[in-house]
Amino acid sequence: MSRDTSLSTKVAVLTGLTVLVGGAEISGADAATIFQTQSFLELLPNQTPAQLAYNLFNPSQGTLTDVHIVLASGVFAPINSFNTTASITLPSTTINYPGSGTTFNADLHEPIGSYQGIGQFSATQNFAFNCEGPCTSAEGWSGHLDITYTYDPTAAQTPLPAALPLLATGVAGLGVIGAVRRKRKAKKQV
Repeated sequence: MSRDTSLSTKVAVLTGLTVLVGGAEISGADAATIFQTQSFLELLPNQTPAQLAYNLFNPSQGTLTDVHIVLASGVFAPINSFNTTASITLPSTTINYPGSGTTFNADLHEPIGSYQGIGQFSATQNFAFNCEGPCTSAEGWSGHLDITYTYDPTAAQTPLPAALPLLATGVAGLGVIGAVRRKRKAKKQV
């Protein structure tokens, strides 16, 4: 007695393809980004530290995968010798001025844990300037600090609705196989 398994094989193949296509659809979403920028006007030497406010990444939007921080700024100084100290304090690090030159730039990726939550955090700026000789009022520090969050938005979606069509296809396939078997059994009894 030979069994015709071609129908059940076709149903199994179609169900497998549905699972593969559905799975690719679920995991194939593109990463999303949130960009925040704050400019700071000229911060004069020994002024009260300035604070720039940024939003934390809200976990309800998905899974945070990267925190990219870019600082582009300039230190304005007189021609004579000078000694500058500047820094920006963030939740997970402090960016320190290297102590020479007139540009103060940084490009770094930070641990994500310190940037997740509800609400805001501050980037605190400190700037001190000492020069040998008279200092002019044009001395200061200005620029902008950019923070980019890269995240996977699919993690915020409930996976159950995406799985329902897959489950329905599998159940329908089993129903078709059962119907074919019952029909064959009825023909054999006749």
